[in-house]
Amino acid sequence: MTSEITRYAPDDLEQLVEWIKQQLDEGAARLVLRQRAERGEPPQVREWTVSPNQDPEPLAADIYRRAQQDARFSRGRTMYGVFAYREGDRSWSGRHCLIIDGEEGAQGFFEQAVERPDVAGLLGQLMRHNEANARMSVGQHLDIIAHYKDMLQTAQGRIEQLEAKLAELHEMYEQLTTLKHQRDLEVRQQDREDKRQDFLIDKLDLVTPVLMSKMAPGVASKTALGEELIRGFLKSLKPAQMAAILSHLQPEQAAAINEIYVAYGEREMAREKAKAAQNGSSPTAATTNGATNGAKH
Repeated sequence: MTSEITRYAPDDLEQLVEWIKQQLDEGAARLVLRQRAERGEPPQVREWTVSPNQDPEPLAADIYRRAQQDARFSRGRTMYGVFAYREGDRSWSGRHCLIIDGEEGAQGFFEQAVERPDVAGLLGQLMRHNEANARMSVGQHLDIIAHYKDMLQTAQGRIEQLEAKLAELHEMYEQLTTLKHQRDLEVRQQDREDKRQDFLIDKLDLVTPVLMSKMAPGVASKTALGEELIRGFLKSLKPAQMAAILSHLQPEQAAAINEIYVAYGEREMAREKAKAAQNGSSPTAATTNGATNGAKH
């Protein structure tokens, strides 16, 4: 019997057991089950005579079962009251309320019920249909909300992943930008070094032999004037050609070429003198005039 009752409202049954224990401790002599009424005296369903040593659990189960039996033929929910009376008292000393579902609520909402062919029956049918529509609408909306919640959670997780990746990419971009800036600085520094070397090669290398020839002519003639090819080329130049070459050069270039030409001319004159001494004749005039004219330019 108790198992059949606990299927429907275990919390109500437990509360009823605790309430009966309290009433027995306070000296209750009888318990009365009444149905709630809108007007007049509530109709009595059953009365129990109790004693202080009585077990409250079977009594609570019996009271609950009686209330369920009385509510079987009622529509919807019915409220019952359990009243405790002490010995000789006409007014109750304690009250406990129960809400019992009728057969319609116990069978389920979608089971067909027989309505009376009057205004009350039609009104009840319309109310049930409206309630069914409201339940279906609320259920659909709850499903839609749950679906969108799942979508939002998935999207939020994806957004967090993308934000983490974006932060990593931003950090990597900053590192690459720093490395590129350092590399550009190194390239510019290397370009300046190359330009400086090119300047030294273009300018100082042309002036250095001139300076060396002025400070140490012997060393210059041994180191810079020993190539036979250069000697033959300079020997083949005429004064007009030499003048034309010098007119198209910068001052330092012209000084370097002029110094080389004079040095090669002097060397060729010495060679001619040596040959003339061996052959018993003087050096050729062409060689002497070429070296002298080159030196003037």
